[in-house]
This record gives sequence, C-alpha cells and structure tokens, in this order.
Amino acid sequence: MAILLTGIAVAGCAVKPTATHDNPERKIRPVPEAAILKMQKGTVVLDVRSPFEFSTGHVPKSYNLAWDLFSERDPAQHGSLQGDSFAIARKLARMGIAPSTNVVVVGKGLSGNGEEGRVAWMLQYLGVKDVRFGSLAAFKGHLTANEVDDLDQSVPIWKPEISESLLVSRAEFQAALNHHANVTPMVFRPDQRPQLYRILDVRD
Repeated sequence: MAILLTGIAVAGCAVKPTATHDNPERKIRPVPEAAILKMQKGTVVLDVRSPFEFSTGHVPKSYNLAWDLFSERDPAQHGSLQGDSFAIARKLARMGIAPSTNVVVVGKGLSGNGEEGRVAWMLQYLGVKDVRFGSLAAFKGHLTANEVDDLDQSVPIWKPEISESLLVSRAEFQAALNHHANVTPMVFRPDQRPQLYRILDVRD
C-alpha cells in the first residue's frame, strides 16, 4: 500500500506548503522549474512517466523507469519496496547512481500520481544523498524524441545505507490516527517534539 506519512514539527510560524527539510547527511527537495536546469555535471535524470510518454519527448540521456520496478512482485504486497535492497542498488548502479550521485527525478507533476516522489523517497531511503524531483515542464524546450542509446554510465556496486527514519511503524501510524494528529500535535516517542502529521495517499 503506497501511503507516505510525514511528521511536521510544530514551529512558531506557519509552514508553507512547499517547505522542505535539509540535513547535513541527506537532501531531498522539490525543484523550482527555474532551477532544475542548473544541474551539475554527472547528474542522473530519471523519468518516471510511461514508456509512450517518454518516447514523445524526454531529457537527453535520461532513464525511463517505472516506480514499481522496485516493488514486490506478489500482488498482495504490491507497493511495498523490494526487501532485497542490494538488488535495487545493483540496478541503480547500472544507471550510474551511487550514494554521492546528484539525481533528478521527473514526472507529470500534479497530473501524475506522485511517482516521482515515490522514486525520490526510495533513493533517499537507500542512502543516495542528493535527490531532487520536479515536473518535466521544467525542461520545456530541452527535450528530445530520439531513442536513448549509449548510456553506459555504470558505477561500482555499493552497499545501501538504510535510513530507518523514513519509515513509520504501524504503532505510530495508528497512534497518529487515534489522536487526530493531523490537527493536534502529538508526541509518539519521549525524545520527540510535538508533531503534526500529514498522511498522503498516492494510490489511484
């Protein structure tokens, strides 16, 4: 089940909808359309739209992939990330993605179902430190319909460093529901500050 749960720490000022969280170890943020083109050399672009949409126009040398390529195959667990994180890391390494790689994930934005957010979350969960995501509209005028070839950007296999803080336990999720934590700040662990919870359901 593809449900993302986020905790928003209570602050003295209102939190803007586009606010993001950075820390010294990992960065994951939506990218303003004006800034997404200013990518570093070696940035890997992942396009999570359908193969047909990708074929009509895509960022040069980008990879087309579906988020559920990394999902469990059992229909009963569809949406759950594959348990073998090393297998996922091997696939990512063949695309030139390592923990230190700058990655931009593009999709359909508000017209999609949150696929780019899912892939960006997965990358950060596995230890990729700098992940950005945004709408393909940011690349308007810089797209090509040419077939993608000669993409041998593979990097050495790497060991995932799982970020457990990006997972929510069933107990915390249930407590957030029981305490109406989407409107009233709640503390789940003694070492936490009161948090507001936002539950995002990205299923169709």
